[in-house]
Amino acid sequence: LDTGNVLGHGTNIIATKTSHAANGKTLVVSAHYDTISNYTGAIDNASGVTAVLEAARVLQNYELPFNVTYVLFDAEEAHLSGSDYYVKQLTEEQRAAVIGNINLDMVAEKDAGDFVFITPLASHSALTYLYDVIISPDDPIALWGLAASDSASFEKAGLPALTLYQNAADYSIQTAETDLDKMDLACLRAATEIAVKFITGIDLQKYEQILSTLPSVDLGVEALNTPSHYNDHNIKKGAIDGFSFARAYSKLLPGGVYSEFYYMFRSQEGREYAIRQIPSAAAIPLDASKYTKKTRSGGYFMDYYLYSDGGNTTLYIGNNLSFQTIIFGNISGPEAEAVFFNILRE
Repeated sequence: LDTGNVLGHGTNIIATKTSHAANGKTLVVSAHYDTISNYTGAIDNASGVTAVLEAARVLQNYELPFNVTYVLFDAEEAHLSGSDYYVKQLTEEQRAAVIGNINLDMVAEKDAGDFVFITPLASHSALTYLYDVIISPDDPIALWGLAASDSASFEKAGLPALTLYQNAADYSIQTAETDLDKMDLACLRAATEIAVKFITGIDLQKYEQILSTLPSVDLGVEALNTPSHYNDHNIKKGAIDGFSFARAYSKLLPGGVYSEFYYMFRSQEGREYAIRQIPSAAAIPLDASKYTKKTRSGGYFMDYYLYSDGGNTTLYIGNNLSFQTIIFGNISGPEAEAVFFNILRE
């Protein structure tokens, strides 16, 4: 951490399966092995560690067209410190060679729901697009929008990443004397099989094509009910006064770490308007000289900035919401402001 205070000393455990391919590319497969105090840690996260170790065993004699570095991170429970350190220690050459990170966290809890890929804003990265659209189109993994595990350290460094997780994980198990009775070995096996399927299904040529073409994905009406896509109840209903919800899609952003979202609404006159949602880390920095700063008391935020240019209006929200910039296409500043406040009305 950049606080100057030493919280303790930890050790990341690293092993690499070297490929005979000459491309030098490396996939990082990880899980954290630390846990919180007074907790057995069987689910959080011996389950992820076991899945990584079993995947490594299964793949030991499997020839892959890239290296696989298996990392068991320490200090995930302390602000992702182990993975943060690992990523920061990579040289520019090593970072350029990283395909991405597949991380496993809490993957063997009984009755804890379906598997999901955790990504920022529940948006596709190049890796999740590769899995859901190319490797496993008949059985894709849904996306969830959190940044609570070691994959976030890779994303912060501009590297595609995801965490395999269960969508109904029960964090109250961490207060129990033991969580062994909550373990589901069939679930653990399924998580391992997903990891192995993912790793063996990576086609580097198709992956590079994804990074170069930056494809889009039709999100359908379901986008309004997806965690971390506009969570406000009004937009979930598509209830913007004077507009009807038309369609939604995401488009991969350069680098393959994030996607941006487009929500298309149709006015009563039949004209379509786009609301564009960009993850904070991918947003373009403000040029303060070109923006009009306004202040609103209470509600979701205090300060915001409004800038119109070439028929587009950009609203920058001055707090730590999961989105930073919203761009309304072909709509004037006052109209955009009115529509925006209607979306976030209290």
